Amino acid sequence: MNINPINNIQTNFNGYLKFKTGRYVNTKNITTVLYDYPDLVANDKFRIIRVKDPEFPGYFRLIWQDHLKEVSDLDPGDRLVMWDALTRLEEAVIEAMHPEKVNWAQFGTMVPHLHWHLIPRFPDDAAFPDSYWSPRRRETDPKVLAEREQAARRCAELIKERFA
Repeated sequence: MNINPINNIQTNFNGYLKFKTGRYVNTKNITTVLYDYPDLVANDKFRIIRVKDPEFPGYFRLIWQDHLKEVSDLDPGDRLVMWDALTRLEEAVIEAMHPEKVNWAQFGTMVPHLHWHLIPRFPDDAAFPDSYWSPRRRETDPKVLAEREQAARRCAELIKERFA
């Protein structure tokens, strides 16, 4: 087991990363063992998962199945498939969650595998108007979070239906 002192990530040679939060990631297929729900959608091109974050209900991730680092690594047909899937995912989030904005993020610095984060944003969320990864500015009312959790569950069902 090696520890990267900059970000406190432990790695071993079996293809797993362990973050200081206790989250394990299998780098061979980017399967999150803790903190994510089971796949909502899985096909030969991509998977869609719902991320468990009680401060941000309705946070979804689209993960490309093939191990690629960049969008430019996709052939033109697969780029169209990816953009169509991301757009359809965003439409479901907007319909079910009614956010002020949906943030899309693609980094891949920590895990160099093509994946996207789609996060519904609200004026009263913990970090608004800053990014999801910014320091928290406030606590969202627990009743509001409970309502958003119900909407996120409806959104997950809508995603399953739309991608069936």
